Amino acid sequence: MYAAGMSTPRPQQRFLSGPAGQIQLTVTEPAGSPRGIVLISHPQPLLGGSPRHIVPHTIARRLSDAGWIAVRPSFRGVDGSEGRYAEGIGEAEDASLVAQTLRDEHPGLPLALVGFSFGAHVYARLACALEDEAPAAAIVLMGLPVGRVPGGRDYAALPIPRRTLLLHGQD
Repeated sequence: MYAAGMSTPRPQQRFLSGPAGQIQLTVTEPAGSPRGIVLISHPQPLLGGSPRHIVPHTIARRLSDAGWIAVRPSFRGVDGSEGRYAEGIGEAEDASLVAQTLRDEHPGLPLALVGFSFGAHVYARLACALEDEAPAAAIVLMGLPVGRVPGGRDYAALPIPRRTLLLHGQD
């Protein structure tokens, strides 16, 4: 935690080379030694979702304050990320590359996934892909879309790991 008068470090931008072009990451480092790495996703890019959305922005700030390296990748076509919307499949492929890169850069630190809305769908795919070789230490999916949603998009239910915390409103 920060002492009185200290502020959250400003997020920094960095880029990785991905399958569809560069991937923009917004990274907020903790003030002290990191306790882990957390990937935080954003809502549907077709509806204007980005890492600057209040939910992923607030989660990143709070988790960074708690000692986590908070990383908010921009999905394809958002901000400085190249490529086009790929229905969650290409975005999960990009997220896998981001996760592996961060694990290589910070060996021994646990990896957590916090997905929000469309990003929860992407991170559910990622969590399933990681499960056999290097599972995420923690998985939180908020507002996971399933079935037909407004706008005519369909999201298949995915077999998420049992230890996943799934948060979803009733209405």
